[in-house]
This record gives sequence, structure tokens and C-alpha cells, in this order.
Amino acid sequence: MSGTTANQDPILPNHFRLEELQTFLSFEHKTLSGVNYYLWVQDKTENASHFLFAMELQFDTGGRLLLSSGEDSAGISIITDDVLIETAKRLEQMHGHPVIQSMPRSNQGLWANITGTSLEEVQLSRGENDLFRNDALMLRFEEAHILVRLVEAGDGLEIREV
Repeated sequence: MSGTTANQDPILPNHFRLEELQTFLSFEHKTLSGVNYYLWVQDKTENASHFLFAMELQFDTGGRLLLSSGEDSAGISIITDDVLIETAKRLEQMHGHPVIQSMPRSNQGLWANITGTSLEEVQLSRGENDLFRNDALMLRFEEAHILVRLVEAGDGLEIREV
């Protein structure tokens, strides 16, 4: 993408940027080796409300795909480790305690049967001007299809098998 940065990207709001589309393509046909969730926990109490702020997919090639709802849940985006770390630090300073918490998921729930299989395709829905919307995506693995979407009535991501 010669000479274009994320800040100069002409893509409309609520759509994936070209750089993100290229990243999705780079992970197709790679084997999933691990999954981590990053929860945003509102306070330190046992029954604290929380939501899924980010999800990390790790691949056998050493590559990682970090998807986030962002702080405003305006759309799903691909973020870097640095963005996740900076967000966690800033929120900890604001709230006086760790807000972003890591949760390994590779061997739990729907990921238990998917870890070790190939990500065949990342499916996106088309929106305005034939661009790809960033409110949801489908991860098509060999034996399962995982929907990642923004939660309709609140913050964060929703992950489910369809």
C-alpha cells in the first residue's frame, strides 16, 4: 500500500481498511495454535460486569491476529500488542486497578475442537460502496464457523459458533 498510512486511508467509517483486509488474507490457510481473550473488567468485585475487549488468534507460523471492539465499540479492528498494552496501562491508571485481564481459551469451549485446524477463510459482509463492514466477521475453519461481532446492546465482542 505504497505511501498510504492508516490515518490517510480513505475508507469510510464502519468499514475495514485495506491494510486490515490484507492482514486477514495473510492468515488464511494457517493453522490455529492458540486463542486468548482480553476481558475489560469494570471493577474488582467478584460479580463485576465485564465484556470481551479483544481476542487474539495465534497461528503455527508465529503470527498473531488481535481483534478488538475498541474502547468505543464503533467497529471491529485489528490492533497491535502496543495498542493493547497502552490501553491496559491507561485504564489501570484511570481506575486504580487492572481493567484488562487475559484469559487463555485454546483448550476451552468452542476453541477446544478448533485449535490445531486451519483457518480456511475470513468472510466479511459488504456495505456501502462495495466496501467491507467492520461490525462482524466469520472465521471459517475446517470443521467450524465462528462468528465474531459487536455486541448489539452494549460493549465488546461476541464470539459464537454458527
